[in-house]
Amino acid sequence: GGVACCEPGLRLMKCNGAGAAIVGLDPTKARGRSIYKRVPAMREQAAAHQQALAGEDVDLFNVPFQPPGDAEMHYYDLRCRPVHDVDSAISGLLIAAIDITERHELDQQKDDFIALASHELKTPITAIKGYAQTGLRIVRELGDERLIRTLKIIDSQSDRLTRLINDLLDVSRMESGSLAFYQEPFDLR
Repeated sequence: GGVACCEPGLRLMKCNGAGAAIVGLDPTKARGRSIYKRVPAMREQAAAHQQALAGEDVDLFNVPFQPPGDAEMHYYDLRCRPVHDVDSAISGLLIAAIDITERHELDQQKDDFIALASHELKTPITAIKGYAQTGLRIVRELGDERLIRTLKIIDSQSDRLTRLINDLLDVSRMESGSLAFYQEPFDLR
């Protein structure tokens, strides 16, 4: 992963080769330069940098960033840590970036598969439920209790499967941030 160490004014003190490559800097020429001037997109994490400079450990997950000269968007987990001098005063900021682009893409593929599979399963389950309910109406007239019980089980299990599919869709929506929440007051007692 990439690692950079900055002064409290966010001027670059040191960075490793991976850190320089992520932001498109020459590590030998970037020292002493403001990271925000060299990499304006890093301003998006300014609040996290300030929290770390105030003494907190800050972790940011799944941060999108397009490295200069790269056509693809990458995703990083960032760790921002205060750096202390010998007197325990905060003398800088350490930023570590771990490229999680591959994991992000796999998660996206998983979410897409779950959503597609869930939608595709709804059609046959609806048909099964429809035929079970039609069969129940016909069989009730005949009075065959064993067949009635069997069709009731098919009907209730298709409802159960529909609930499971809806739960999968909700998980997929939650992970993508598109799940709608409906708020309403209720009595806690």
